[in-house]
Amino acid sequence: MSGAAVSVRPIATLEEYRECMALQQAAFGYDDRFVEPLTQLVTAQRYGGHVLGAFDRDGTILGYLYSCPGLRDGELLSCFRILAVSPAARGLGIGERLLLALRDRALAAGIRTVVATFDPLEAANARLYLGKLGFRGLRFYPNHYGDLGRGQNAGLETDRLEIEWTLDAAAPTRRAADGEVASGRDAIPRITALSGGRGEWPSCTILRLDLDAERLLLEVPASIQALKAADLGL
Repeated sequence: MSGAAVSVRPIATLEEYRECMALQQAAFGYDDRFVEPLTQLVTAQRYGGHVLGAFDRDGTILGYLYSCPGLRDGELLSCFRILAVSPAARGLGIGERLLLALRDRALAAGIRTVVATFDPLEAANARLYLGKLGFRGLRFYPNHYGDLGRGQNAGLETDRLEIEWTLDAAAPTRRAADGEVASGRDAIPRITALSGGRGEWPSCTILRLDLDAERLLLEVPASIQALKAADLGL
């Protein structure tokens, strides 16, 4: 399977909506009570929201995105709530494809801003949203959803970073910030310093909350889920 073999279109049938619900559980391991229900997805699609699926040539759903309309200071927003990709299809660029499809549909509807929240410890998601597509962080919400039970949120509070994507008619370009940070990283003040730790996992030996600069470096684990599985206490 390759990314080129994937097509993106709106979810169209009740069976496909059911597949979206199953995909939430496969991707995130949610309890049933926290899965977005079929009725909500159908309603959002009918009245200004978007439920988009990524499918392979055989019609198997590989990922989906759910976004609902919102309003902020009189501006109409697209609030994307879920981006779920099948564990077997990760690494194919499906999340980026779904978000670019949402961008096109939002612009066609006259919407110029997409907002969302995500777990800032999920480094792959941060790279997609902030590094590749140019979302910017707005504010941090500690324990935003409370306890979500089992799955990828188990063991930690549900801290979230609110992000915003300003859309325009030009095709989005990948941000230069990644390269700038990589090339000048040693000169950026570090909030944390990592060393030592247990086994293969480094730990934080310095925490600086008194820093004041335009850009600060805060390192996070390359895979918070692998770290949790290996050593939740660390």
